[in-house]
Amino acid sequence: MYAYFGHHRCATLWTATIVKAISRELGLRTAQEDRYEKLPADPSQVDFLIHLNATDSIIQQLAGQAYRGFHVIRDPRDILVSSYFSDKYSHPVYGQQFAQFREQLGTVEFDEGLRLELDRRGAEFEALAGWNYHNPRVYETRYEVLTTAPFDEFSKILAFLGIPMPARGLPNAVARGQILANRALHRVRIPFRVAGIPPTWLHSVVQQQSFQKLAGRQRGQEDQKSHYRKGVAGDWANHLTGANKELFKERWGQLLIDLGYERDLSW
Repeated sequence: MYAYFGHHRCATLWTATIVKAISRELGLRTAQEDRYEKLPADPSQVDFLIHLNATDSIIQQLAGQAYRGFHVIRDPRDILVSSYFSDKYSHPVYGQQFAQFREQLGTVEFDEGLRLELDRRGAEFEALAGWNYHNPRVYETRYEVLTTAPFDEFSKILAFLGIPMPARGLPNAVARGQILANRALHRVRIPFRVAGIPPTWLHSVVQQQSFQKLAGRQRGQEDQKSHYRKGVAGDWANHLTGANKELFKERWGQLLIDLGYERDLSW
């Protein structure tokens, strides 16, 4: 089994969409899970697991499974800021509690809203803090790398997973023919497993999910009410200031150091 382990506001839906597209080309069965501490009912029936709220507990539950996966993290400060705008404007309302929180964000000033968001993000940051970053079965990458060089990074991910990417010759021709046949078989719901994906096909999948195509504007151009708000790293510096900045340092400053986003608390 292959696996993608993600976290809230770490390009999870974007990455999941690409994983599903790759899996479709390869004839792999996917299952997506977003519940903390939970796996699909029967993981043995899954070829590519997509977990959008991964914790180390999920890894422990997979201990008896043969798997290889990749894990995407992001600067927690950007997670905070991105979550604020998402919760206030673009995230689908999924329950009464969230609806009440969105209403609350609409009644307070930005700095107070960001502090409320910080209170809400504890589970995600605890998951980042408790993750084992030295698991030989899991390739570690970052939002900051994956979103700026997606083809290169997904190529490395597929290589780590052991999925061939034949670039030329007979293996390339076979893979292309299998993918074309698989596309036809999807219509009758009897796809078969394809041996590999040519680089040109991966490039096409990634290009179809570019920020420009999804958002209709260039990366860095902001639309606060869009799910694809800005698409750049480091935007936290424009929003996390004053008392909220000091509070973040107090609560999660060590996490930034542990993850390699800062050397100390002097930021």
